[in-house]
Amino acid sequence: MTSRANNSPGWVHAAVAGYQAGRPLVLLFDYDGTLTPIVRHPSLALLSPAAREVLARLTALPAVTGAVLSGRALDEVKSRVGFDRFYYAGSGGLEIDLIDERRVYPGADTFGQTLTAVHERLLDAFQRYPGTWVERKPAALAVHYRGLLPLSAACFRLEVGNQLATVPGVRFRVVSEAIEVTPAGGWDKGTAVTAVLDRVRATHPDPLPVYFGDSANDIEGMAATAAAGGLVIGVGVETPDGAGHLVPHPATLLDELITLHRRLVAARGEPPPDDFPSRSSDEAEDHDQPLVLVVDQDAGHRTRVSESLQHLGWRVRAVAHPDEAERVLDDDLGGEVRAVLVDLDQPGLTGGRVLAGWGEARPQVVRCGMARVTPRLATVLGRMSGIPVLTKPLDPAASDRQLRTLLDEAGVATPSP
Repeated sequence: MTSRANNSPGWVHAAVAGYQAGRPLVLLFDYDGTLTPIVRHPSLALLSPAAREVLARLTALPAVTGAVLSGRALDEVKSRVGFDRFYYAGSGGLEIDLIDERRVYPGADTFGQTLTAVHERLLDAFQRYPGTWVERKPAALAVHYRGLLPLSAACFRLEVGNQLATVPGVRFRVVSEAIEVTPAGGWDKGTAVTAVLDRVRATHPDPLPVYFGDSANDIEGMAATAAAGGLVIGVGVETPDGAGHLVPHPATLLDELITLHRRLVAARGEPPPDDFPSRSSDEAEDHDQPLVLVVDQDAGHRTRVSESLQHLGWRVRAVAHPDEAERVLDDDLGGEVRAVLVDLDQPGLTGGRVLAGWGEARPQVVRCGMARVTPRLATVLGRMSGIPVLTKPLDPAASDRQLRTLLDEAGVATPSP
């Protein structure tokens, strides 16, 4: 595994600086999509030996506390992580375990009747979309659709969303290829962050929280962390707004956590730690594939492009605005981003300007524009600018061929189709 001890990501530098200034670290992790990648079925999302080892070593250091805040049921996430001295939250913050105290959202029992009615209302949709299923949790449920192809998934999300919009007292949102249903106005991951920090403050008034999350149910946890003067790190393709630092993949996060551990050990004046277990060959191979950065203010098109390219074997990171893309590129110390697809319909011709600027600052990155123009005009624009222009909405197969051709010409290996 590659060490970045001498070239640390920005959040690692800030965390180490806070630790050296006397602020205990409180590391707050989402599970699915953050500590583990999104996989075919939630039951397959297991902590790798390397991830388990780095979490154990980090929280064995003085003044470093660990917490896992998940959309999974509390007992399940505790069994999957398995550390006794961690704080935990389950069901998106509706269940909280503070080591010596367990809390459950007060309205859980009453809301359970609403969830039963919701489940019955959606039975017809489950029958018409084979590969979908519901996961019931205390005071919450998750409607899973990760087994569907992109078009079917979009139709299913729309149908379920329309159904849920008519049910009073519920909040629903897309989380890691599922629709999470929780009580409107109920506890969330922000509640859990506040509870954990209150416990830590009992022994130290000024901890430094560091939150790692990848999806919509991390928004409140991120906000609570930022309000406490902490660091917010977004992981994966569709990180919600509010992340100050971006990490493209859970495997990258693992590398950066190892770097954090090495830097903290060095800051304490202790000898360098032993090597961590290596990732599996499959995990390392996936992490070594080129990363495509999609920049598109149209959330629907951004999601469709990301999901289509992922199904074709690409690793994808998607953001809405060029300034978010700049942060991704600035944090890309390993050179994983090898291609960018930028929406040219950004206000004020921003997309074209940033593509031109990146050509000078980052010549190793293959650049493509996206625009709602005819194929003929796209060809003309490409010839005039020297930057390929793809027509929106993107055709996945055509975009896949174009990316493979451009990266092959740049001498970069592409994923197997």
